[in-house]
Amino acid sequence: MRKYAAILCAVAMLGGLCACKKADKPADTKPTATTTTTTTSTTMEEGVKKPLNLTYATGFSDGVALVRYTDTDGVEQAAAINTAGEILFALPEDMPLDGEGYKNGIRVVGNVIYDKTGTVIASPEISGYDALMTGNCGGYVLAKKATPIILPAPAPENATTTTTTSSDTTGSTTTAGGINSIPVTSAEYLTIGVLNNKGEWVHPLSVDHPIAQAITHAAQPAENFTYLTTDVLMVYVDLASTPQYYSFVNNTLTPNYAHYESINYQDEDAGIYQIAADNTQKLVIGNVVSDYFFKDAFIGRTVVENKEGEVETLVKLYDYTGKVLSDLTDYPLWGNRYYFIYDRLIVPIDDGSGSRQLVILNKDGTPACDPVVLGLRDIFYAPDETGIVVENHTAEGAVSYCHYSWDGTVTPYTDVAAFAGFTEGLAAVTLADGTLCYINHKAEIVIR
Repeated sequence: MRKYAAILCAVAMLGGLCACKKADKPADTKPTATTTTTTTSTTMEEGVKKPLNLTYATGFSDGVALVRYTDTDGVEQAAAINTAGEILFALPEDMPLDGEGYKNGIRVVGNVIYDKTGTVIASPEISGYDALMTGNCGGYVLAKKATPIILPAPAPENATTTTTTSSDTTGSTTTAGGINSIPVTSAEYLTIGVLNNKGEWVHPLSVDHPIAQAITHAAQPAENFTYLTTDVLMVYVDLASTPQYYSFVNNTLTPNYAHYESINYQDEDAGIYQIAADNTQKLVIGNVVSDYFFKDAFIGRTVVENKEGEVETLVKLYDYTGKVLSDLTDYPLWGNRYYFIYDRLIVPIDDGSGSRQLVILNKDGTPACDPVVLGLRDIFYAPDETGIVVENHTAEGAVSYCHYSWDGTVTPYTDVAAFAGFTEGLAAVTLADGTLCYINHKAEIVIR
């Protein structure tokens, strides 16, 4: 029997976790790297072309953030901006600020697709579908339309019957005394298609679409979709059945799709776990349970018998050729989570002294910098390409923020009162004086 599992590929915020070096040499002090203090209030106007007077701000995605700001007349406006703080377009009234952001040039809101000018490029009225079945899957969106099947009313005994056949469905029209009978709607057929990031039909609405056929033929149809990768969707056409996988690129659906790094399956009888190496090859590793999948690496557990005859579980970071990048077996993991991003692995551990630490390793397993020591209440945010941000909590309840670069440089965010994480190099923060702005990792204000 094969079991399928979808693995989360991204983390928005990592709470209450940390780590260190090996367990036998715990670090008990903060990093000793050079500390640079940057006060945001002293650089308020530096790099800011024109203040927007922000009142609400989202994170950036695909180079776009959605904001509210107060114009020169004191009227609150909503707009999309770029990372330079320039207004791209005023937000249409029917486009909310919350929800899914931009990806590959489009944003999906309900049953409508917008481009980066705020123009609706696909909608039921424009494109002819009833509803969108998915959000933005890397610039592709699945749409559906249900069309009634017209069936005839029961024919009188003296009526003549003419049968017509089409490629989609078969029906008949019955006449009585030269007058057409009233058609009766008793069923409908499902057409499904795929729109690209220009609002074009890359796969037109059709009953021949593989997902339409799968749902139509399911004993108990249940439209349940899970986004896996840029162009792959996991489809439960029947919640009681094996999931199937749809590829937007080649318009195929298969129940045994194992060529993606976000999918793994186990043959329990043989004790073999197969992990996808790429879109065309499978990597087969005996007795390896794959727990964490990342963009170009994964963490696997292997149960072995050591020289003393004892059963031991090995934990290692692999690339998708099967090469072991680092051995994580001796790290006392805290919280049962690993994080691998920007070619660095973050291992939260318990050092045994009551402190929690973050061991930060390069892809080859070598330390990227000294471990980051956290208090019991401290949390850290998903890293960007420059490093991580830690939210420190004192026993008295005071909160402060600090940036730890991959090279060990520490930058306290002395004026930041509220922080929500970096996206595309910028973070929306609230300063101590209540000002809302975007800062870079050096705490320099870029947009306000």
